[in-house]
Amino acid sequence: MSVYHENALEPGSAVAEYTIQSVLGHGGFGITYLAHDNALGANVAIKEYLPQEIATRTKHSATVIPHASRDAIKNYHWGLKNFVKEARALARFKHPNIVRVLRFIEANGTAYTVMEYEKGQTLFQHLKNSQQRLDERVLFRIIIPILNGLHEVHETGLLHLDIKPENIYLRQDGSPMLIDFGSARQAMSDGSHGTKIALTHGYAPIEQYPDKGKLGPWSDIYAIGATMYRCVTGKRPGEALDRYRAVLDYKVDPLKSAVQAGAKNCQPSLLECVDWAMQIHAKDRPQSARELQDRFVGRGRSNTSTTSTVTRDHAKSSRPSKAQYREPTRRVSLGRIGALLLLALVLGGGGWFASTQLSNAGFQFPTVPTPTPTLSPAATNETATKAASSPPLPIAASSSSVTPPIAAIAPAQPIAKAGVAQTPRKIPSTLRYVLTGHGDWIQAVAFAPIGRRLATAGNDRTIRIWEADTGSLVTTLKQTYAANAIAYSADGKTLAAASVDGVVRLWDVRTAKLRALEGIGYPLFSIAFAANGSTVAAAGKDRMVYVWDVKTGSRLHTLEGHSAEVNALAFTPNGDSLVSAGADRVIRIWNMQTGKEVNTLQGHKDAVLALAFSPDGRWLASGDSGQTIRLWDMRESKVVRTITDVHHSVLALAFGPNAAWLVAGSADNSVYLFDLETDGPVQTLNGHEGYVQAVAVSADGTLIASGGRDQSVRLWQTP
Repeated sequence: MSVYHENALEPGSAVAEYTIQSVLGHGGFGITYLAHDNALGANVAIKEYLPQEIATRTKHSATVIPHASRDAIKNYHWGLKNFVKEARALARFKHPNIVRVLRFIEANGTAYTVMEYEKGQTLFQHLKNSQQRLDERVLFRIIIPILNGLHEVHETGLLHLDIKPENIYLRQDGSPMLIDFGSARQAMSDGSHGTKIALTHGYAPIEQYPDKGKLGPWSDIYAIGATMYRCVTGKRPGEALDRYRAVLDYKVDPLKSAVQAGAKNCQPSLLECVDWAMQIHAKDRPQSARELQDRFVGRGRSNTSTTSTVTRDHAKSSRPSKAQYREPTRRVSLGRIGALLLLALVLGGGGWFASTQLSNAGFQFPTVPTPTPTLSPAATNETATKAASSPPLPIAASSSSVTPPIAAIAPAQPIAKAGVAQTPRKIPSTLRYVLTGHGDWIQAVAFAPIGRRLATAGNDRTIRIWEADTGSLVTTLKQTYAANAIAYSADGKTLAAASVDGVVRLWDVRTAKLRALEGIGYPLFSIAFAANGSTVAAAGKDRMVYVWDVKTGSRLHTLEGHSAEVNALAFTPNGDSLVSAGADRVIRIWNMQTGKEVNTLQGHKDAVLALAFSPDGRWLASGDSGQTIRLWDMRESKVVRTITDVHHSVLALAFGPNAAWLVAGSADNSVYLFDLETDGPVQTLNGHEGYVQAVAVSADGTLIASGGRDQSVRLWQTP
C-alpha cells in the first residue's frame, strides 16, 4: 500500500540503478521507498535521509537542501554524516532478525540506504488489525528473536535508539525483524549540535533526553519493554520524562505497571519482565538484551537466597530515589519449554536496521563488577572494610545554620502533658558536624539504641558507621545493591538494610558478617525491627508487607491490603503491632500474633512517605507528599493535630525524647523541629543543598542526624 508524503520522490525517479515505485513509510527524519533493482530484477527498500524539520526538497528537483539557518545547516550535515557512517557499518552486519543493508548511496544532496525487501507488515499495523493486543504466545514469537538479534548488534558496538512497534517488521511467515534506526536523530540532539529532542515519546528512555544520562544497551532495553507494554495493554506507555519528574518529587509513577495493566492477558512473570525493562533509571534495568532474554526463557537470576548467603546479585546498581521502581527477580515460569522456544523461534532472514556507534553515543559500561553465575558472600562486593576518613568538619556555634522560628503549628488538639506550662519555647540546635564520604544521595540514617554510633546508607551502595561524638568513620559496609532503609535491633548488634533488589540484609555490626533473608524481587522502601529484636519487617514496591523471624530467617507473615506501594513501616514500641503506610494514603495496623489487619487510619490526601512512633507508643506521626503531618492518638485512633507548616513533601520523621518534639525532613532541603508540648513555634535547620531524605534522633535526644541528596549527613546538637 502506497503512502503519500509531500517531499517524497516521484514514482519513476531514479536513484543510481534503482527506480522508485512508491512510498512505504516516513518519519521525522526520513522517507522509505519501495524500489526496483533494474540490474537484478528484484524489489528493495530504500531509506532516504530527509529530516523534515530542518530540510526540504526543492520544487521540480530531487535535491534535498537544509533550511537557511546556520543551526539547520550544521545539524543537517552532522546527521547526514552519521547516516552514512551507520549504513556502512550495518552493510557488513548479517542476522536473520535484523533487516540487511545491501549498500548505501550518496546522491541528490543526501544519502540512501538500500535494504532487502520482503512482504509483510509492521507490528504496529498488526496490532491495529488484532484488537490492539497480543497474547503471550504471539508476543514470545516476536520479542525473543528480536532480543536475540539485538544482542548481536550490541556486541558489535551499535545501538538502535528507536525501537517501537512501527520499527518491528513481521514477514509473511510471521518471523520478525528490526528495522529503521535512531542514530541520525540522536546525533542531532547532541549538546554540541543543537538542543532538539529527537526521540519517540513513550518508547524513548530518560537518558535520550538532554543531560539525563548515558546511552547504552539498556536504552534499547527500555524501548523493548515499552513495545511489550503496548502489546499486552493495548496502550502506548507514558513519556519517560513525566515518570522521571514524578520520581524526583516523590510522587506516584504516572504509568500503571504492566503487572496491573496487563493482568487479565498475561502471566505475572512475563509482566514483571516488562516492568523491569521499563525501570526509569538505566541502572535498574537489564543491562543487556541477553539478560532480559534469559529471564524470558527461565534462565535468569534465581530468587533462592538463603538466610546464610546471598546466592546471586544480578542488577548493576540502584536508582537514586526512595521512589524506586520494580526490578523483578522472580524466575519466569516457562520451565523446560524456554530453551525449546529460543531454538524454535529464532528464525527468519534479511533485514533493514540502522543504529549508532556506542562511542559516539557516550556509551559506558557500568563500573561495578559483573557478577558471576554463583557467588558466595566472600565473592560479592558485600564485605566490610575499615576506611580511613578525613576529619569531619566541625561547625562552631557562631556559624550555625539554624534559622529563627518561621511559623507556628496549626493545632487541632495540642499534645500536652499534665503539669507542663503551655508557653511557647524554642528548641535550640546547633550544627556540630558535617559527615561526608558517601558518593551519592543519602537514603537513610539510624542511631544505635545503645552507645553513640550512627549508621548512614547511601545510594552509592555503602552503609557507613560513624562515632557520633567525634564524627569519625568507623566502618564501611559495602553492598552490591543500595539500601533504601536501615534499622538497628534493640540491642544494637544487628543492622538491617532494605535494598532495591528486594533483599533484606542483616549485618552483624561487631563482626561485619552478613546474612540475607529470602528475597522478594521488588525494591524495598522501608524496614523496621520489633523491640525484642526477634522480628523484622520490610515493604516496598509490590504493595506487600513482609515479616521474618530474624533467628531462623523464615517468613512469618505476608500482609496484603495496600493497593499501592508501601513507603513506611513502624513497630509499636512493645512490638505487638506493625503500622504500614504508602501511596494509597491509608495507614494500616497489623496484629503481629495473627498477621491480621486490625485497624486503618484514613485522612491523608496524598501519598504517605514517613511514619514514627513516640517512645511510649501513645502518638503516631505520619507525613505525606502534600506537605502535611498528622499526629494520631493511638489509644483512640484519631487525629489530634494536623501540621501544615512544612513547605514541601515530608520525607522522614523522628520523635524526640518523651515526645516533647518532632523532627521532619523535607523536600525543601530543610529539617523542621516542632514543639509538641507547648504548641510552640517551628524551628528550621538549614544547610542541606538537596532533599532531606532521612532524620534520626539519638537515644538520649542530644543529637539529630539528617541525610540528604547533597550526599552529606549533618549532626545537630540539642540541649
